[in-house]
Amino acid sequence: MRRIVMRLAIAASLIMLFQACVSTGSGDGVRRDRDLIVAEELANHPTMMLADAIRQLRPRWMNPRDAPALAGATVPVAVDGGVPQGWMILDTLRAGQVQSVRYHSAADATMRWGTGFPNGLIEVSTMGSGGGG
Repeated sequence: MRRIVMRLAIAASLIMLFQACVSTGSGDGVRRDRDLIVAEELANHPTMMLADAIRQLRPRWMNPRDAPALAGATVPVAVDGGVPQGWMILDTLRAGQVQSVRYHSAADATMRWGTGFPNGLIEVSTMGSGGGG
């Protein structure tokens, strides 16, 4: 009798643990990384300009908390490994053209691209580039 009760208790604990693990997440099957937007997430906004999609999906990228408040400063953008340029380039790309978009903090951007990125940097990989974010 004790063995049966013990087995039932263990089985009930395992079921509860399994249900807790399964129930976490956003519910739409897309894993969200705070510093990465992938094509699956952008698929809901294929005709939206990339700048608008970023504003909607990751608004903090436009005003990073860890960045110094610089009047008129924006986050530069590197597309397909190119030279970092102004935010306006995001208004020329449709979300459906993009494979991934990654935000790099100021420290990470400095390590990868050199100095001059106090607000970080946004790296874009388009569908034709073969990059993976």
